[in-house]
Amino acid sequence: MQPKIKVRGKAMNRTALGIVNAYIQLHPSSTLAQLKTAFPDSLYDEVEGGFFNTIRPIGVFQTKAIVDGLPAKNLQQCHFMKDDEILKTSDGTQICVTSSWGKNALDRLIKHVAQFGIIVEEVKEGESFKRGEYEITKLIERNNLISLYIIGGIIFLLILLFLFFGR
Repeated sequence: MQPKIKVRGKAMNRTALGIVNAYIQLHPSSTLAQLKTAFPDSLYDEVEGGFFNTIRPIGVFQTKAIVDGLPAKNLQQCHFMKDDEILKTSDGTQICVTSSWGKNALDRLIKHVAQFGIIVEEVKEGESFKRGEYEITKLIERNNLISLYIIGGIIFLLILLFLFFGR
């Protein structure tokens, strides 16, 4: 599939958050069920190293309601929980993306979302205790780019015609 949107991450966990956000931007009418289909829990089936993987919900994200029900110490810390990090589906469900990403899990996610036209340009390991970030850039589709060139050419020709014959 031709790339439609690019995510550039400056920390592995923020890159994952950016990827889910990019998907929602590409598919703003996605419901929770559709999002769970696009991002099956099997994409993120454990926290690398086994950290709490037997007692916490698994998956790329969980609903905020589920995360709110987890013990505050440790388990909620494994999800993005700040207001500007919580994403929303078209049916109004708030979701919290898992924040404990290792290289293997993130590589699986990046490979998976290529089918949706999402590409990841750069992933850097974040510095400890510093908030990472991500950028999302919508890409111009090839057909739209060709149309822009054609329109630009027509405008250029009209200007030339006006300059030569408009007097």
